[in-house]
Amino acid sequence: MAFDEQVEWLTHLRKLQWHDLPRDVTTPIYATIRDRPHYLLVHIFSGRRRVGDFHHCIAEWATKRNVMVTVLSMDTANSITLGNLHMRSASWKELTKCYEGGLVSGTLAGTPCETFSEARHHVPSTEEEETL
Repeated sequence: MAFDEQVEWLTHLRKLQWHDLPRDVTTPIYATIRDRPHYLLVHIFSGRRRVGDFHHCIAEWATKRNVMVTVLSMDTANSITLGNLHMRSASWKELTKCYEGGLVSGTLAGTPCETFSEARHHVPSTEEEETL
């Protein structure tokens, strides 16, 4: 859809009314360890870890609520091979198995900054690395 048609489309979308909603489903739990639920979250195009990022906030939230969360960060900024999101890569195939097996509790997708931003070429300083 063309950008100049977005306002009209959003106006129409806001007027829609649901007559039938999908049934409620529970959030998949990856595992239960020592009577605590363990959730697997996938963060696609995660970038490098930094204070205040999604991974950091989820870790703090989980600690406060006595929940175990593993965040699988998928991005070539983290690992050229393990973060490879190409649909024919080994990591993508393994990730697909996790989705098909119902193991993933949630997914967050960021912008593929590597394509658009010089920020990916920034080498973290020692201070930045120590804060994580």
